[in-house]
This record gives sequence, structure tokens and C-alpha cells, in this order.
Amino acid sequence: MFLPFEGIPNFRDLGGVTTIEGKHVKKGLLYRCGELSKSTPKDLQQLQALHIRTIIDYRDESEIEAHPTPRIQGVHDVHAPASRSQFNLASIEDLASSDLLKQLNMDLFKEFYASLAFENPAYQTLVSILKAHEGPMIQHCTAGKDRTGIGSMITYLILGVPYTTIVQDFLETNQYMEKHPPYWQKPLELAVKDPEILQVLVGVNQTLLDHVHDEILRKYGTIEMYLKEEYHIDEQTRKEIQDFYLE
Repeated sequence: MFLPFEGIPNFRDLGGVTTIEGKHVKKGLLYRCGELSKSTPKDLQQLQALHIRTIIDYRDESEIEAHPTPRIQGVHDVHAPASRSQFNLASIEDLASSDLLKQLNMDLFKEFYASLAFENPAYQTLVSILKAHEGPMIQHCTAGKDRTGIGSMITYLILGVPYTTIVQDFLETNQYMEKHPPYWQKPLELAVKDPEILQVLVGVNQTLLDHVHDEILRKYGTIEMYLKEEYHIDEQTRKEIQDFYLE
């Protein structure tokens, strides 16, 4: 569910969806979005009204320095850089003038996405916060679509949300970007000639999320084993997390 903000892109509540067992993710506890650096005074008031306790920032140090998140009283800011690739896809505005554009292809995007989902301290931090029953919380990166998309997928997997619903949430970014083109879209349109690559840079592509999901199952066999091996979530821990975030 999208929430309207003046300067915060792609902001939505992960609550309201139905789990495999027929429960619902509570609204008002788990949020996802793009960078908060352009928050207006009205946006900051709205964030305070949501009683946000924790913000997880998946951006790299250089992104944070260029576009710092405003301090919000009473909020715990957690820096958990998620990128683990030879290039940082999230620095999209810089790509327009970079030679990296010539190297981009779908195989590299798949490699980038898959690199996020395994042995990644950023999402181990996310899970530790979920285990601590912290909320309301926000997870975000620059556009709130790639690194945040994987973080949201992991959150939903822990809560028992079906993969088809996870895909629907992932693809909602395209709806937002179509109505609210990012400020870095025009330079990319001039620089990128391949429409598929441009679409992945500006929005999201289900093929990439499917690739991550397939890699999880290929490596671990089940979601339960993935959660246990990557995040030390056994059946009891998962139930405790679900008891807090579900109704």
C-alpha cells in the first residue's frame, strides 16, 4: 500500500497482505521506500506520526555522503550497506556518465541480485531487528527497488507470505515509477539504447527476483533451510517473529 510523501519516493506499507496460513501482516510496522534525503518538513512530520523507531539504510557510504538522511528525533538509524558487486547499480544517477553502462546486461543484473541474497551482513542486520521485534521500521536504499526489494522479500519469506504476493509487491515499483519518474531517468534515457536494460535501471524486472528465488531453492532446497542457514531462524524463532508481525 503506497503512502503519499512529497519528497520520499516509493514509500509503502508492507502490511495488509495474507500469508500462506491465512494470517495478515500487520499494518503500520514494516515500511519500504527510496532515499529520505529529499524529505520535506511535511514528510518529516508524517514520519514522526508513523512513530518510526528504526531506519535501515542499505546504501553505500558514498551514497549517504551525497544524499544524507535527515536526523529524526527518537529514530535509530542503522547503516547496513547491501551491495556486494563489482559495480553499484544503486548509484543510478552516476551511471549516465559512466563507462559501466556499456557493460550492463541481464546476466550482470542477475549476478548482482543473487549476490545480495547470500551471506550478506546487511540482511542479517535486518533479521536481527525483526528478531528483536522492533517496529515501526523502514528499510530503504536509493530508489527503494533493488536492495530494498530483496530485503522486503526476505521479510515476507520469514512471515510466510506466498511468493506470488512477494512478486506483486516487487512489481509495484513499476507502477510508482511510471507515475513518478525519478530525477535521474532522463539522463539514462539519453545514454541507454537497450530498452530492457533501461527498464531494469528505472524499474524492476520479475526475471531478476525469480532468479534469486530459484538460486535460494537450488542452494538450500527449501525456504526453511535458507532461513535457518543464512539467518539462524529455526521454527521457534520464526514463530516468535510471526506472532509479533502477524495478526
